[in-house]
Amino acid sequence: TRPENLDDLTVQVAIVRPGPIVGGAVNPYIKHRQRLREDPSFEVPYPHPSLEPVLRETLGTIIFQDQVLEVAQAFAGFSAGEAEGLRRAMSRRRSDAAIRAYQERFISGALATHPDVGRATAEGVWSMVAGFSGFGFPKAHGAAFGLLAYQSTWLRVHYAPEFLCALLDEQPMGFYPPDGLVHEAQRRGLDVLPPDVNASAVGCTVTDAGAIRLGLGYVLGVRRDEIEALVAERDRTGPFRSIEDLAARAGAGRESLEQLAWSGACDALVSAPAVSAPAAAGVLPAPTSASAPPARALAPPAPVTPTSAPPARALAPPPLAARADRRLALVEPPPSAPASARRPAPRRAALWQLGVAAPGVHAGEQGTQLALALPLPAAPDLRALSDWERLVADYATTGVAIEHHPMELLRASLERGGVASSRDLEALPHGRRVRVGGLVMARQRPATANGVTFLLLEDELGTINLIVPPPVYARHRLAVRAEPLVLAEGKLERFASAGGAINILVDALRALESPDRPLAPVAELPGAASGRVPDQASEPTPLDVIQERKARPGRARREEQELVAAAAGAGDFRAVAPPVMSFTQGRRR
Repeated sequence: TRPENLDDLTVQVAIVRPGPIVGGAVNPYIKHRQRLREDPSFEVPYPHPSLEPVLRETLGTIIFQDQVLEVAQAFAGFSAGEAEGLRRAMSRRRSDAAIRAYQERFISGALATHPDVGRATAEGVWSMVAGFSGFGFPKAHGAAFGLLAYQSTWLRVHYAPEFLCALLDEQPMGFYPPDGLVHEAQRRGLDVLPPDVNASAVGCTVTDAGAIRLGLGYVLGVRRDEIEALVAERDRTGPFRSIEDLAARAGAGRESLEQLAWSGACDALVSAPAVSAPAAAGVLPAPTSASAPPARALAPPAPVTPTSAPPARALAPPPLAARADRRLALVEPPPSAPASARRPAPRRAALWQLGVAAPGVHAGEQGTQLALALPLPAAPDLRALSDWERLVADYATTGVAIEHHPMELLRASLERGGVASSRDLEALPHGRRVRVGGLVMARQRPATANGVTFLLLEDELGTINLIVPPPVYARHRLAVRAEPLVLAEGKLERFASAGGAINILVDALRALESPDRPLAPVAELPGAASGRVPDQASEPTPLDVIQERKARPGRARREEQELVAAAAGAGDFRAVAPPVMSFTQGRRR
């Protein structure tokens, strides 16, 4: 609808509620608004002239709950008391019987009040009114919501890092999980930095360079008082110099320190022998407080009028190649980096050293008994974590994936299967059959949608709207309701009446398997290469021997991956996927 002022925003907020949708107000309003934009002399049609003063601002449609009272009085001759009784009947749950009691009174009142009104016209207006038995906004509610939307948009344009920082610190709130907020910010060109014991505060902060640094309080399973004590100790006596120094001074328990290490917050403290470039695959140590700029205070900015608004920061998404280079710089030191900066699997090395270090021990009301910072041996040459394993560790510890989006890691295999990205959909025509995949961000199955389910997917480039009809939902119920990563097939819809918004009408949907578990090994039977298979009747092979031969090739790798998964707290992406918004149950996994 392209709103131009607060009145337009008020309508736009209220029109997507069940009342206007069931009452048939959405398409007529959009059509009339588009016609007026093309031809300012266009005259908006009204069901009856008596309704023009009431429905002028909503272009001949009923969008606000207040309009129900005004229509009943102007069109059907209701008294103020009768109109209020109708409004109360519509706002009552399961109010069909109460509303039907008013239907004949409304129609007969319209016929008696306006001799030029036929029964068909009266019934048509009644259907518009009856649609609000679902749910509709009062105009005041819509105006407050619209003002909040405008203020949020203004802050995102002019103070994007501070706005995101505040949203992250106020979670849980709103429609989108922190993971979705971070990915959207990255697509808009903002830098988001992982937690770091020498650079992060308790909450999220904004650096002088305009990057958002996650706070140590974002690490799940860590007590807030321990984090506050850790930050206070660092500010009082200086940055932590090593894992043993952290364990001795932080005053945090072993479980909390291990969770910090697995989140990557201790990477800068790991001391390990230099390794070759292919072996280095961890997260680049964040700068210590000696080299990092101090976090910028986030005091609320003074009110600024739109006329004196600062120029919007340039937040155009950088080219994919540039983003890949920047991400690589955050993740892995370049080949020219000194050997001291090239550490193998810093998260695993930090965990290993914490297993040897002696952390502080809580002594009840007396405080914490700190340990001596005895030198620790260097970690052995541990296998570096893969990109997917680091992703699972990020979700398990902070609930936010900064380095990679899950779909980014799966994109190569998906492209071979003809799966389109959200950006590809923009160039495809209406009616084209497509396959799409993504991380589920929201599931909606409103009672007014006649069994239709709506899914919001996210990939590394944007979001995708899925419409799942009831028969498809019945066939793929488990995947629709429970899977965090899904692959869908269907028809692309792009209607001009909807402003060109893209939806996928789904006819098939299944789980998108993640590569966090090794596939079952396949072993060749003896003689298979030459075409000769042993005669099982004359030379029987014991079943346990056959099973051992099949399992042996992949056993070492499987045990290693299970060890990593156990350290992460979950080996399956389903267990650590970010929460999904559901209007019936709130956010849940």
